[in-house]
Amino acid sequence: ESEFKVCKDGLERVQLIKKLFHWIPVPDYYFQRFEKSNDISFKLREKANLAYKNGNFNLALRGYNLAVMFASTDGEELGLAYGNRSALFVQMKNPYSALRDIDLALSCSYAEHLKKKLLDRKKKCNSFILQEKRESLKTQERKQRGKNYCNENFLRLKTHNPSISNAEEFVSIEYTKERGRRLVVNRQVSPGKRFEEKT
Repeated sequence: ESEFKVCKDGLERVQLIKKLFHWIPVPDYYFQRFEKSNDISFKLREKANLAYKNGNFNLALRGYNLAVMFASTDGEELGLAYGNRSALFVQMKNPYSALRDIDLALSCSYAEHLKKKLLDRKKKCNSFILQEKRESLKTQERKQRGKNYCNENFLRLKTHNPSISNAEEFVSIEYTKERGRRLVVNRQVSPGKRFEEKT
């Protein structure tokens, strides 16, 4: 304790503490648990398929992610994991991730008899994205029409004031010592009437 107190800085304290510890090498079997294994990938993918069928998409996604992680890069198992995960992304209405996984699955050694399924899924994703873009464009056009209508019918000044820009003619500027300079309405107007336009 007294040695610790006389240390000049943090580095000296670390050096002092370091003497109390010794390095223990991590055994190889610890790292072997995380090596690539198509058998482990297959089992994880099967569990993910079961979760997918039961509608537990979060668990399925976790299983497919682990299956991708454990699959060897040169085997068919990696392509199958990507393909299954792409189907999950379609169900989760995430077509961009699904397309990415479809392309990754096709770039792997993917089973020929299953490629048609992937290509059909790719078409479905592309049509979904196209439909989404059309709906977004329609929504933007509808909002713009509403904004234009409001600007033309409600937010425009009816009669411009000749001496005050962007104000109705029934508004004037008044000055008093108590209140200073201010805009005042100089005649009777109906409630809700706009008297100033912001540009």
